[in-house]
Amino acid sequence: YHYIYVSTTPLYIVMTIREDAEMKVENPPNGSGEDGNVPRKKSKKKKSKGKKNTTNTNLTNQLPPAGHIFVPEVSSPDDYKYSEVLLKGLEEEFPQENPQDTELRQGVLEELERVMTEWMTKVGMEEHNLPESEARGSANKLLLLGSFKLGAAYLGSDTDILCIGPPHISREAFFSSFVEKLKQLSDVDCLAIPDAFTPIIKIRMRGVNIDLLFAVLPRILDTSVSLEDALMDDEVLRDMDEKSVRSVNGYRAAVKILQKVPNHDTFRASLRFVKHWAIRRGIYSNVLGFFGGITWSLMVAKICQMHPDLAPNWILVRFFQHYSQWDWSVPVVLGEIQPERPNEKGFSHLKVWNPKTNAGDKHHAMPVITPTFPAMNTTHNVSSTTQKLLVSELVRAYRRCCHGTCSTLFEIDWWQIAEPLRFFSRWPEVVSIEVLAKNEEVFQKVIGWVESKLRLLVRELESTPCAKIRPNPRQYRIKGSMDTPWRRGCGLFVGVGYMQVAMKHSSDLRGAFNNFINIINSWSEGAMYEGDYIVKLGRRLRSTLPNYTMEAEEVEYKQAGKRRQFMLYSADIPHPQLPPTPSSKPAQDEDDTFMTPANSGDFLSTIEEKLDKGFWDKKGGVKDTIKQEAN
Repeated sequence: YHYIYVSTTPLYIVMTIREDAEMKVENPPNGSGEDGNVPRKKSKKKKSKGKKNTTNTNLTNQLPPAGHIFVPEVSSPDDYKYSEVLLKGLEEEFPQENPQDTELRQGVLEELERVMTEWMTKVGMEEHNLPESEARGSANKLLLLGSFKLGAAYLGSDTDILCIGPPHISREAFFSSFVEKLKQLSDVDCLAIPDAFTPIIKIRMRGVNIDLLFAVLPRILDTSVSLEDALMDDEVLRDMDEKSVRSVNGYRAAVKILQKVPNHDTFRASLRFVKHWAIRRGIYSNVLGFFGGITWSLMVAKICQMHPDLAPNWILVRFFQHYSQWDWSVPVVLGEIQPERPNEKGFSHLKVWNPKTNAGDKHHAMPVITPTFPAMNTTHNVSSTTQKLLVSELVRAYRRCCHGTCSTLFEIDWWQIAEPLRFFSRWPEVVSIEVLAKNEEVFQKVIGWVESKLRLLVRELESTPCAKIRPNPRQYRIKGSMDTPWRRGCGLFVGVGYMQVAMKHSSDLRGAFNNFINIINSWSEGAMYEGDYIVKLGRRLRSTLPNYTMEAEEVEYKQAGKRRQFMLYSADIPHPQLPPTPSSKPAQDEDDTFMTPANSGDFLSTIEEKLDKGFWDKKGGVKDTIKQEAN
């Protein structure tokens, strides 16, 4: 297949490589032969060796033909101007911190570090009989990680912090006595989750949300080396417990990502849009089996690494193009994975992601691997359902990049790509989980427990015959009223659809519901808060949904439409007319769960027909009629 696009002066010929044929331009069209035709060469099919990949989704036939939009290898100055326009619009939709918020956050972190140092000094002196100077000197400073470390945080982001404790500070003491000390402070709410896969303390201090991680050092660090440099040396992991290794690797991975990407500004700008898109489309949640912040960061870093000379807007096109066609049986990595060290003392307990030797790693559907030792998969929660949803959203975004007659970068409607998900408008039936509590502390504990187990309900629902499942990571707040004891609450929802109408009336979800209820009731702290919370599980049709669901969806969609600034007018940048403001009625040309086969569009169909009839004139040039239609 040959697609012709003419952009002012240059003529770009883009070829699509398919499974059954490989098109190859052996000579340039001008003077390449007597008739000017481009020779084609078919390649033989190669038989695949080994077992067939069963985890891949069947979405390759839904991709638009490659070559809708020409992506250069080196960006021009105009590309960076277009990127500035995109970033201005992104700032309207997904703003960063203002100077006042940054100053407030820094003040809160300084106060938190002071409280932590005082507590560690007290524990060292009273419980371990250390001199005050030694006890105070062993307390390390707090370290940023996550989106703030990468420089891609947005207004309202949780601040991820790592606390490095000396050997005499136990994990049990940190999650008990230190939490009690925090609760004694004014304007501080905190919730300890010591039993999580990566233990964490969630803190709200003077309006700033903080996720505090903790790692225990197996030995005192050399004072001649800075804490940051010491943590990047693999030697710091020797004899360290696994929970501490996971916490430290969050910081190490962020630093390594910044070392791997060639242009930090391009990486940060691209990552901000990708996170905005993922949140809007309802696929930003590691707990529910989608991708979390570290996964999206690694994926964007990989594209920046592959294309170091592209502006942010072209990086985004490459991002959606690359991952919508990626073979997910192959892991996404930023560099070579370091092997395990089973024979080295102090490292034998650290397991490296390796599907060849670890049975559990073989079942990971969409592996994205951290760049530090020991290499870990950041997507171990992804299921077959969330994999299909992730791939379909990547396909949808790439289709929007290539939609209609988009042959230039500025014709891409970035707002449409990041259009808010109309969840309740698309799903006629949902499973609702409403969590109600009498106070904020109980609510945070209960919602954390329910949300961490929600993916198990999704897996139970996946076994329903002919059913399509769509978990929604968004929490819909329920406003408490004075006539009820429930002051805090929210609703979680899972979309349920049926491929056959008859199955809708015969489907039985009681087994999945009973299993999920048993899991929720097994909460170890449930008896402690008995009577202070309630969890409601039900099956609702769209017509019986509570008002707070549809109202929240409409408000978000209308506000996003009013702030539509992704294609701003500028005196020195040419641009087409802005697309019309979206109506409240959702588009009917796609399914957000399983994408319908992609249409090539009227433009491509017309051009394709004429290409089959021959598009070169006798002089080896493109016919004028094709030029005009391509323009």
